[in-house]
Amino acid sequence: MPAGAHGVDATGLPPCNKSLRPLVYSGSVGVREAQLTPFFVFRNRFLIKTRLKNAILLEKNTNSSIIFKKRLIFTVYSVCMPSAAMDYRAAEHYILQRLRSELPDSLYYHGLHHTLDVLRVSMDLCLREGVSGRALDLVKTAALFHDAGFVRNKHIGHEQAGCEMAQSALPGFGYLAEDIAVICGMIMATKIPQSPKNILEEIICDADLDYLGRADFYPIGRSLYRELAAYELIGDEQAWNRLQVNFLSVHRYHTQTNRGEREPVKQRYLEELRDLVATY
Repeated sequence: MPAGAHGVDATGLPPCNKSLRPLVYSGSVGVREAQLTPFFVFRNRFLIKTRLKNAILLEKNTNSSIIFKKRLIFTVYSVCMPSAAMDYRAAEHYILQRLRSELPDSLYYHGLHHTLDVLRVSMDLCLREGVSGRALDLVKTAALFHDAGFVRNKHIGHEQAGCEMAQSALPGFGYLAEDIAVICGMIMATKIPQSPKNILEEIICDADLDYLGRADFYPIGRSLYRELAAYELIGDEQAWNRLQVNFLSVHRYHTQTNRGEREPVKQRYLEELRDLVATY
């Protein structure tokens, strides 16, 4: 059956709606072994009831999926289940394990500790900015993946690399295409200069640079200088402090929370650095 026939989309399934009118579709589908006993399969946004009587077992994939083809007939009741499949905890475990094992030791600033800090701040900002439910899980996922591109050991383009990693990994944890698009929007918004277009992107951007208005500004700044120096991306400390003055001068927080709490502290640091640079 071609895509689009009888209201079927490119996945071979009808669009999500409230109708319970069954649709019979003959084609191929992958199902997990554990799902064969009850004869119910979750795929994308739909609950699919399968009749396996005349199905032909074509092959068994290495990912433990069994592919039935040709004679598989299933009835689609088009039940919307957008939140049933997304497994944030499994995705979190996956990416944290990769970051622990693959991030270079020379990332004194962009190491795992930074990702965990952004995750913590993102959760706090979501609470204070009124973001909850599925949107909260998307923000948390974006925080975990926003600097994952550093596993490729390069600074330029790490946002796009992190987005590509999310696009590759997250479908396996039940994230929908639209979820991943939102996550990638958040990741790409953190690219300097930041460019958030909605509240979720504003939260991740503010969480990423939260330290600019915190008490640990100077020690975290030194870790970033050490990292940039290790990658030969900055000169001496005078060049670094001039760069900090320029950066703090144009940076702005986006959320109401950080504009109220972090911005005044950041401005104080900016004045201190301006005074220091004036002595050079």
